[in-house]
Amino acid sequence: MCISSFLSNNYTQNTLWLFGGQTIRMGVGLVAAALVARYLGPEQYGMYNYVLSAVLLLQIFGNLGLTGVLQKRCIEEPSTVEDVLGTSFVLNVISGSFLYFLVVLFVHFSSAPPPEQELFLIFGTLLILDSFRCIDIWFHARTRSKLSVYANTLPVLLSAAAKLTGIAFGADLTVFASIFVLETACIGFLLAWLYAHNDHPLNQWRASLDMAKSLLRQSWPLILNGFAINLYLRMDQIMLKAVHSAADVGEYAAASRLSSLWYVLPILLSSSLAPAILKAREHSGEAYKKRLQAFMDLNTGVALLIAIPFSLLAPWLIRLLFGEAFASSSAILSIHVWSCVFVFQAVARNVDIVGEGRFRFSLLSSLVGATVNLGLNAWLIPQYAGIGAAIATLISQLSCSFLLTAFYKPLRHVFVMQCKSLLLPIRLPKLISELKSKESNT
Repeated sequence: MCISSFLSNNYTQNTLWLFGGQTIRMGVGLVAAALVARYLGPEQYGMYNYVLSAVLLLQIFGNLGLTGVLQKRCIEEPSTVEDVLGTSFVLNVISGSFLYFLVVLFVHFSSAPPPEQELFLIFGTLLILDSFRCIDIWFHARTRSKLSVYANTLPVLLSAAAKLTGIAFGADLTVFASIFVLETACIGFLLAWLYAHNDHPLNQWRASLDMAKSLLRQSWPLILNGFAINLYLRMDQIMLKAVHSAADVGEYAAASRLSSLWYVLPILLSSSLAPAILKAREHSGEAYKKRLQAFMDLNTGVALLIAIPFSLLAPWLIRLLFGEAFASSSAILSIHVWSCVFVFQAVARNVDIVGEGRFRFSLLSSLVGATVNLGLNAWLIPQYAGIGAAIATLISQLSCSFLLTAFYKPLRHVFVMQCKSLLLPIRLPKLISELKSKESNT
């Protein structure tokens, strides 16, 4: 296939738009977050991230685990899209409103200081405002990622400008929380506008009780799976605040942001390469294994290219981006960043899980990760604060993404691939020579 036809391919263009948009958001978002962290300092930045983590922990119940179900329905049943989106939107608004009511009750009866209570009330609105995300799922399902990129990127740029303005005028903590909420609101508004502007009027959406029952029957296992994932992504900061202080949360949040920033890369790679890998599975088991091993090698290689320099340069990176006040974050980053290796491998493993339909294992993996993470956090955080949380994150990712694969017989071939990919620096010369020999034969 020539380069021009490759670039004109709909899936290729879709992936390029996703990568381009994500690159802009990652870069702008990181710089803006670093400047806000410098301005607020570890204590206030820690309070900001603690409350945000607590609210986002509830968000999986707000969206009712419908993401995967909606994507499948939009692809396989396009004739019902108005009913699916309309019902999903209403369900999200109802569940989000109920959860926000619970947040208000918590604030009313809480003895937390006023700034923290205000943050809960501001961030809590995200539970309702995120309801228009169902349109984003439709854009991806219909390979219209260009529209999704527009809707998700422009508000990030405006939000970054607003944050810089807030810093210049000496804004307080609640202003930055409000900017974050307004960013989400703008994304929802743009998604709705672009959807309607492309000949899909919102007034054609329909909500029905039968569709709601159908969607919830399919999504309830995904709620449990999503909550387990969210639990070990968010609970570390919540437990740090409970056991130590907001300043410890701020130091940990700075390091974990630099590390987890990269988690989206293997997902984008998977959206581009997984269809070709799964297609090979239909024709040749050997070709499928080779492609899956190549994808595992690619993911592990990219993760190592991130983990090694970030671990070695952690003190310099932290001081450069976040300032001297966050110097303690460097030790946390040098540990936490190695979780990238197992996160990236898990995404490659998920291609085989999807191909073979082993979704129960996916739920088991999330539950194991959450259990190990919570147990280790309870043990390590009281003694080692943010460093303990980073160790807990790394071991929990190692457990659910790598070791658990070895104990599950149907996936043991994937575990062998994971082990081989970890030896990539040793195998690389051989792989390069094989590639050269293939090119010379062609």
